[in-house]
Amino acid sequence: MRWGINLRGDLARLGDDALAAQFDRMCEYRSSRFGTAPEVGSLRGFFRYGVAWPFGRGPVHARWAYRFWISYYWIFRGPVGTQYLVECEIKDLHDEIERRAKRQRRA
Repeated sequence: MRWGINLRGDLARLGDDALAAQFDRMCEYRSSRFGTAPEVGSLRGFFRYGVAWPFGRGPVHARWAYRFWISYYWIFRGPVGTQYLVECEIKDLHDEIERRAKRQRRA
């Protein structure tokens, strides 16, 4: 889990089962659509895509912020931008699952 401003209240409203189902669905979609392509913004991704998002998701975790970065880095529109959105969504889902697990351990 990284630092940042989390504006994903939609994930907080999902139940545990729905959150797990969405996480599985997004992971399956990423593997079927992009295969073994390296993550956008990773070191391996740098060699494949060139200069990419060096900051990963950025300081604001929200769909509109991810779309802003895609439009700002105009070269990454298209399949790489879609891959970036999917990977950010997976990371947000993972962070929400981790947050809930920590809360349950404390209780």
